[in-house]
Amino acid sequence: MLEENDQRKQLMNQRRIDMLELLQKELNPNHYQIRMMEFGAELADIYGEQYDIEKRKPKKSFEAINAVGKKSIENADNFTSIIYKKDDPADKFEYITAMLNLELAVCQKLT
Repeated sequence: MLEENDQRKQLMNQRRIDMLELLQKELNPNHYQIRMMEFGAELADIYGEQYDIEKRKPKKSFEAINAVGKKSIENADNFTSIIYKKDDPADKFEYITAMLNLELAVCQKLT
C-alpha cells in the first residue's frame, strides 16, 4: 500500500505469489483444508492487485490482464469450492463475508 511505483508493486507481489504457491503445492489439501482456504483467498487478493496494475498500464496487454485475472478467479474458487461442499449451513455462514468479497471480485474480473 505504501509503494507508489507499480513496477515495484508487481515485483513484490510476484515474490509473495512465488512463496505462497510453493507452500500451497507442498501441503496435503485434505489435511490442511483451512490453510489451503487461506492460501486461496490470499492468492486471489494478490492476483487481483496484479490485475488492477495491469489494467492501469498505458500499454495494456490483454493477454497479461486475462492471465492474472484467470489466476485470481482460480484461487478464489479454491476458497469458495471448499465452503460450498460443506453440509452444515452454519459452517457456510461463518465464511459468508469472505465468500461474498471473493465472489464480487470474481464478477469484477469477468466484466
